[in-house]
Amino acid sequence: MREGYRGAAYGKLSAMTTMLRRVALVVVLAASPSPSLAQGFGEVGTRAAGMGGAFVAVADDASAVYWNPAGLAFGSYVTLVGDRLAMRAGASGQARSSLFLGLGLPPLGVSYYRLRGVAVTAPGPTAGPLQDRNDAGTGDLRLDSLVTHNAGVTLVQSVVAGVAIGSTLRYVRGMAAGKFDADVGVMATRGHVKAGLTVRNLTAPAFETMEGDRLLKLQRQARVGIAVAVGPGWIVAADLDVGRTAGPLGPKVRESALGAEGHITKSVVVRGGVRRQSEQVSGSSAHSVGVGATYAVTSGFLVDTQITAGGDRAARSWGISGRFVLY
Repeated sequence: MREGYRGAAYGKLSAMTTMLRRVALVVVLAASPSPSLAQGFGEVGTRAAGMGGAFVAVADDASAVYWNPAGLAFGSYVTLVGDRLAMRAGASGQARSSLFLGLGLPPLGVSYYRLRGVAVTAPGPTAGPLQDRNDAGTGDLRLDSLVTHNAGVTLVQSVVAGVAIGSTLRYVRGMAAGKFDADVGVMATRGHVKAGLTVRNLTAPAFETMEGDRLLKLQRQARVGIAVAVGPGWIVAADLDVGRTAGPLGPKVRESALGAEGHITKSVVVRGGVRRQSEQVSGSSAHSVGVGATYAVTSGFLVDTQITAGGDRAARSWGISGRFVLY
């Protein structure tokens, strides 16, 4: 009987993964040429980072407004999250950080977060949109930084039983201009399996860099995720980018993640995960491992921590957050 259950769960997981990847591919193929700002999925959320970034199908607190807006439909009645995450991308020396404040009141969410990102310009004929005439042919990588302030409103709607869609409409303020952008998400759950799809930065707005000599676009990004409940209080999750975006490793990077989270006592939750980044042009890759924990100070107030380590080319980070939850 147990084997039959596992087979059915794997069958559901495979079918949902295929469907979500097809939808995401359509979105990416319909998009404009690849933007080039290295602000990735994993730059917000201590809890998500502790799972290696495997969070698209897990997101069930206020951070869902960033990771998957549809996740608010399957979370607690009220969640309030304050989060700080700092990251350094290995040998490249690229420092990134985020500050997040979010409130989830399904079917509504409100949020503010600040992101600091770094864009990478490839040399020579393979240069992306950031390449300018003065840099061409020099063989040097150019780094450009950008800080954005994002204020968003999230709306969630149930489509049918177990399926919801959501969208976060954001006002994004760069160095000298403000523009509107949007993220969309889909989440479906059936039995012990949840599946999600998120597409971020739909309009791919461009902003002036902190150096003030060029414009950078926020990357349009799509990611699918699967989460499976494997026991009381335990879940295993996996995420995969659809398409490739610019990152510390180069102009065409794809990220995948595998993570788990579970209760070891009534007041303590532990989590861990592995993140892999692969670059298509150079063939290089980087791996990092994240671990984290949650301690319930009271029944409704939780403190999350995480730390991520890896090789010379991998992203390393630390994070801390406080969560207020009303079930």
